[in-house]
Amino acid sequence: MSSLSVIKATPGLKNGVKTVKRVYGYVRVSTLSEMQDTSFVLQADELERHIRSNSDYQFMGIFKDKGTATSLKFRPEFRKMIELAKLGYIDVIITKSISRFARNLVDSITLIQDLRKLNVEIIFQKDNISSLDESFDLLLTILSVHAEEESTIISENNLWSIAARKRKGSNMTARMYGYRFDNYDYEIIESEAKTIRLIFDLYIKGFSYKAIITRLHELGIKSAKGLDYWYSTTIEKMLQNEKYCGDMVLGKTLCKNGKKVFNTKGQTDKYLVSNNHQGIISRETFDEATAIRKSRNFRTDKNYLENKGLNDYYNFVYSSVYNRYLLYVIEKPKGIYQIPTLYCLSKRPGSKRVSIRTEVINKLLEQSYQEIKSFIIHKLDYLKEKLLSSQSNLLLGLEQVIKKNENDKLITNLSTLRKEFLEFDDFSIKNLRKLFRKVLIDDSAIHVKIQISDADDNSINNCEEIHSFDFTYLKANRPTTIPIIIHLESL
Repeated sequence: MSSLSVIKATPGLKNGVKTVKRVYGYVRVSTLSEMQDTSFVLQADELERHIRSNSDYQFMGIFKDKGTATSLKFRPEFRKMIELAKLGYIDVIITKSISRFARNLVDSITLIQDLRKLNVEIIFQKDNISSLDESFDLLLTILSVHAEEESTIISENNLWSIAARKRKGSNMTARMYGYRFDNYDYEIIESEAKTIRLIFDLYIKGFSYKAIITRLHELGIKSAKGLDYWYSTTIEKMLQNEKYCGDMVLGKTLCKNGKKVFNTKGQTDKYLVSNNHQGIISRETFDEATAIRKSRNFRTDKNYLENKGLNDYYNFVYSSVYNRYLLYVIEKPKGIYQIPTLYCLSKRPGSKRVSIRTEVINKLLEQSYQEIKSFIIHKLDYLKEKLLSSQSNLLLGLEQVIKKNENDKLITNLSTLRKEFLEFDDFSIKNLRKLFRKVLIDDSAIHVKIQISDADDNSINNCEEIHSFDFTYLKANRPTTIPIIIHLESL
């Protein structure tokens, strides 16, 4: 007589062979305090032990983020993990709770749904749920709303506490040149106070920031950081700081997206506390310096036209000598001509400014294109083939996966750059910047950089020199010749 029996299915089998899931953990703490550092290590250790204890899991690693981050763009490790999952190299992600994964409801639901379509499971230990559970969507909505509301309440409580301290006139300063603080009480450091009085006195007598820096250097007075030369921005901030005359303004800065920004547009209330502490200078002296500073503002000078916002040359031409970008301004000599110019000033006294007309930059880039067009197209083809051949030999471990992803981006960038060179017919600065990433000026030459990666790099250390030529232009109505050296980023 025949009989029927059930042969139980064995989970985790593929073609009769037991498979294990590739599992990563994700850890995040919301502050950088020592206590949270301890929590950070404990969370990571606990997750690793949990993953290794399951024979169906293969422990691949832990992604870790520190700091408050309701927005994903401030969580680099999280973004790297999601990118790896979308490439198909993660089966399971385990994290402590929904609030650790994403506090923003839209971010969390969208991400989890995208990963679920790729059969990537997310397990939340504290909430005891998996993204593959049938009832997960409802639970996720409820728990995410709760987590987001909890985050908002905590943030609002912190902001309320800070605002309350400001309304009471409580001191928010813990460090400041010229003062030491004992339980937030101001105590004058006389040796530093003398320097502050000297700076205000020199400024009122007509000294520029640069002249003040020179005098301080001649007197052997080091900056607050112990440097031989003071920064002009430090001098400017000191002349603007009302605390030196005994007053205190609270609310000059605010926190936006986890970053401190200046409250210049009245986003939140400010509070003025008059006669809060003993001043180093008189209020009359401070007011006089303020009036002089406003009258010296270069943007109101008849020799310049104000340039508001970003422009086509923003963060493009860089001084390798002064380590700063050249700024864009429209010079108006004698109030007649208008000359778009790029310039920068040294932080050190006695140095000349670096300047070049935008017209000259455009012409040298146009000539650079004509000089190297044919060569660069063939060079880009060669680099693309080289990357493709090296990529075909990769063994796909974690480091190789990341490297392959980087190479894919480089290949895409190479193809785009080659197409730009091949079809180029518009010599506006916007289009020229698609071909040439940076222009660097030093004492002896101008360097033009062609960059393949997305990195924002102001050096030419990782580049090969591919061409050079002499460029002649008019400077002060006289022909001036300077070497132009073209560099291509090495891969």
